[in-house]
Amino acid sequence: MAFHVAATAPAPETVERLLRGLPEWFGIESSINLYVETARTLPTLLAVDAAGEAVGVLLHQRHFAQAAEIHLMAVDRAWHRRGIGTALVAAAEAAVRSDGAQLLSVKTLGPSRPDPSYENTPGASTSPAGSSRWKSCTICGRTTRV
Repeated sequence: MAFHVAATAPAPETVERLLRGLPEWFGIESSINLYVETARTLPTLLAVDAAGEAVGVLLHQRHFAQAAEIHLMAVDRAWHRRGIGTALVAAAEAAVRSDGAQLLSVKTLGPSRPDPSYENTPGASTSPAGSSRWKSCTICGRTTRV
């Protein structure tokens, strides 16, 4: 199944639909509402299938001229493990790089708060293998030079 990723206008309804389809990752109502609200203003990347349906979203945010953060990423369950997340991150890296950023970061759960859903997510590891400094971290981050 083919898809493409593109920067789009804000898409809060799409964000809500995708988050509600992933309750094991996004099961807190107040968090869903906050993500939907921020989706009205943050730069948006959508992964769209051949039929024109959005199957993934990534919202990114600039904190400083040289640094950006992935605020949210969600991929429709039917499209997991097909490269959508990788393509969304690559598009975010390209977007912030073209705007002068040098760093792109993401915050996620750390090893002190194990979560089977996150553990089964490809590419979502929170620390370098064997790194003891992350073992007590509840929310950890990853930063990549772009």
